Amino acid sequence: MEQQVPAINPTLSEKKLKRLESKKKKAEAFLALVGHKKDSNNSNLAVSDISLSTDNSLVSTTYSSEASEETRSNAMSSDCKDKEGLENVKQTECEPTNSSDPVEEMKAIIRARKKAMMQKPKVFKTLEEMVPFRAMPNESIQEDEIPPLYVMDLQQLVLYGIQGNRASYKPRWCKILRVARVSSVVLLMVDNLSYDDYIENKEHFRFLSNSFEDPVEMVCPMQYGHSVEDELLHVPLSVSQLKKANVKVPVNIHNSVVAKIGQPVRDPNVERFSRKCLLLSTYQMMQEGYPLPIKTKGCKYRNFVFSKDKYDEVTEKSPLFAVDCEMCFTSAKRNELTRVSIVTEEGQVIYDELVKPKNKILDYLTKFSGITKELLDPVTKTIGDVQQEIQKLLPGDAIMCGQSLNSDLLALKMFHPYVIDTSVVFNMSGHKGVKAGLRKLTQFFLGRTIQASKSGHCSAEDATATLDLVKLKLSKGLEFGDATLSGVYFPDIHTYFMGSKSGGKQVTENVEQNCVEDKDKTATENKPVSGLNSKNNILPSLSQETCSKSPPTNSGNHCETPLEDFKNRLQSNQSSSSSSSSSSSDSDTEKSSSQKRKSDDTNSDTNSKHSVAKKAKLEGEGNNCDSHKQANQTEELSSTGEPHALSTVNFVKAQQERLFNQDNSVHIIHSFFNLVKEAGRTACVIDKELEKYQSEPVEKLQVLSDSDVRRETKQCVQKKEFVMAQWREFSSDDSISLEEKQRSMRKIDRRLNSVLKKIPANALVVVVLKGRLAENSAHNIATFMKTT
Repeated sequence: MEQQVPAINPTLSEKKLKRLESKKKKAEAFLALVGHKKDSNNSNLAVSDISLSTDNSLVSTTYSSEASEETRSNAMSSDCKDKEGLENVKQTECEPTNSSDPVEEMKAIIRARKKAMMQKPKVFKTLEEMVPFRAMPNESIQEDEIPPLYVMDLQQLVLYGIQGNRASYKPRWCKILRVARVSSVVLLMVDNLSYDDYIENKEHFRFLSNSFEDPVEMVCPMQYGHSVEDELLHVPLSVSQLKKANVKVPVNIHNSVVAKIGQPVRDPNVERFSRKCLLLSTYQMMQEGYPLPIKTKGCKYRNFVFSKDKYDEVTEKSPLFAVDCEMCFTSAKRNELTRVSIVTEEGQVIYDELVKPKNKILDYLTKFSGITKELLDPVTKTIGDVQQEIQKLLPGDAIMCGQSLNSDLLALKMFHPYVIDTSVVFNMSGHKGVKAGLRKLTQFFLGRTIQASKSGHCSAEDATATLDLVKLKLSKGLEFGDATLSGVYFPDIHTYFMGSKSGGKQVTENVEQNCVEDKDKTATENKPVSGLNSKNNILPSLSQETCSKSPPTNSGNHCETPLEDFKNRLQSNQSSSSSSSSSSSDSDTEKSSSQKRKSDDTNSDTNSKHSVAKKAKLEGEGNNCDSHKQANQTEELSSTGEPHALSTVNFVKAQQERLFNQDNSVHIIHSFFNLVKEAGRTACVIDKELEKYQSEPVEKLQVLSDSDVRRETKQCVQKKEFVMAQWREFSSDDSISLEEKQRSMRKIDRRLNSVLKKIPANALVVVVLKGRLAENSAHNIATFMKTT
């Protein structure tokens, strides 16, 4: 019996044949385009939607029938440039295969390109990962929740591209995949152009907008009296980083560290080193996302206040205050303050208040905060009230302690210069970015359990734990509890820096010794004398037993469940306040009836009260801080309509000086170009102004104009592994017309484009518009980045 053969649908067969024929034509056009195989008939090609991407994205490319051999040759050379150094990929594309099917040959080439892409470096932004804690992971992150970026972040990106995995810090705001394959780093900087200039004139930067992703905004250091070059070329390294790099410690750095470690302590029987050594430096505060008084395009810190009107010089006798806050999630799609606790160095809770958020609460986060609706309903205190009370409570040299204290200061909307962060000074992993929680630190080092209540955390309990951790570290040593400062890297710091000099260390020579010695000498001469007499009452010293691993003895301030104790005290306070308010209302009723019977006396009393209030106001102004006195003087001298604005600027500048010029922590400054040299990279600087680079171990090319910068940079990027070039001729002067400025912007854009064409493959390219100083607005830095 013959088997019946099913009938073939002629319509489907024709469609399939057409599709196959179309694929074959596209494959042949693709092969002809990349130079793999010539079209035997020399037929005209009209090809569209061909994937020629080198960054895993589809690029729609169209070639008409009049496409010249020059066009195809350019495409071929561009394709070969992308695969420079990958011989296996070259062979795949340049040699014919045994297969006669053009579709299969095209697939083989595409597979080879994908394989090549996996061997190329790639850089991309990770800004959302900078948000330290998200109570509601499913909620989108607000733009102003992301910490601001600084020149420090630019420095870390460039050094990571140069040093690779040997870099002390990886950039926190972006990632570089396959960083070991970065062939070179090119840093191109333009003076007087800012992030705002680019956003407002994007159409005049066609090359930048087409070749790079949107830039990131970085704080211009001119806001606080620094320059981009100073912050970029001076790399703060901690003692542990210096030791791990096996760099010889020059005499001046050795003496600087010894001076810091050997500072007087409050009580030699309790503390082994000065508490000033634990203070976070400005660099660390930037790295950890602490609020600092800077301007950003989104006005991130617009409602923040300083913790004091005037700060005193911090000394070894400056008191410790542990601070911890609890937050709830509100309709503003962010966490807002609901409770604040402050504990003194004696372990006494001196401030413990509930706070009513400004916005509607969507989630009380009771599991973490311990806050419930019943607790917050009767509360009327606002964050503004809390800020004023803390300003009155803390002395001018108060040292705040806390676990990830940046989150607490952000919740309080306050700036504070002197902070000790237990998540930084304690490190159990040996890696800077991996932090242990407060509960784990307390269990391991203090031998007690916290945050065990099912009702939620207690901020007073957490604050007490952080205080005990800080005191324990002060009693044990700077390297205690920090895997980056002890263990296999080196012995304790006192032995290394203050012991015998003949330690037999095999180290390398530091070439910046003389330069740093001069800088340190100048800084020592200009540095204010420490140990200023403080008018604040210093808390008494603690006994040695307080810093032991055993839990502290309860003195009536805490019960076994701190959260329940807080709720009981809160209820008793509310009941007593309600009784006092009822009695006061009765007395007010009697007073009001009495006042109705004595209207004349009331009028005279009112006038008397006004005069007393006026007198008190004058006395208060006389006793106010120096910044307010300066405000009054400025108000008398100013002829503008807003005299107080000038005094506010002076006040902010004075506080910025305190926050951005700290030299208390055990950090040293290393040369950027020294690190480049130690990484074995050839480097070159191209600039009109070379004074700042005279002592740096780098090749210097001085130019006369921006045209010379372009010409020299195009040559150097092909020879050097690190090139830094600066264009300085753009002017933002108000006397120059907008049309002239835009013409200059287009010229700069073309020059950047011509340089980028000469940069070899696998290079990290960073373009920086350096920003400028402005009084009324923040003209910050714009940073672009890509890999070629």
